[in-house]
Amino acid sequence: VLSRLRLYLGAMWNSCIRRRVVLGVGTMAILGPTGAPAVQPDPAGSLPQAGDLLVHQTHPQAGAVIDPNELAAGTPPVLAWAMEPNSGIVRNHLHFGLIVLLRLSADDLTEAETRFAADGIVAFSAICTHAGCVVSGWRPAESRLFCPCHGSVYDPADGGRVVAGPAPRPLPTLKLRIDDGKLSVASGFSARIGSSTGRTD
Repeated sequence: VLSRLRLYLGAMWNSCIRRRVVLGVGTMAILGPTGAPAVQPDPAGSLPQAGDLLVHQTHPQAGAVIDPNELAAGTPPVLAWAMEPNSGIVRNHLHFGLIVLLRLSADDLTEAETRFAADGIVAFSAICTHAGCVVSGWRPAESRLFCPCHGSVYDPADGGRVVAGPAPRPLPTLKLRIDDGKLSVASGFSARIGSSTGRTD
């Protein structure tokens, strides 16, 4: 009887150990290796990534994929979001992911900016590096991007260089490519996104 009891208790102990291992693995899958909750990344809250297409941000074309042929040299820039091509998820949950997009004459681009352009089309973070406002203004006579909040002016032909105003650094550049007639992101932003003052006005 004692021998059978020992066998029974041993089997129960082994079963308990196996159950704890399984539960532990399951908990790790839920919590992650550090014990913190494992959070699935939100594609809509991510910055532009290589392979993303670009879609219009403003109405009436909001959400429509941008055809490179609709961007003519000398016309005002458009605001855009990146879109994951397979799922169709637009990365518009993150303010810092907003993009300003335009086409310039290839002769006007500096050699450095040409490396980021696709057939004269250039893209930058639309977030002013001064106070985080949206760089939504355009000076056609100078082909300059303009932030209406505090007057910072950027040269899109020269890597988003600051030419006037309080902005302390250039607009981060987004490298583009055109494959089979489709405009897409070749690589992420060239520098840190956002303001330098902490202000958002």
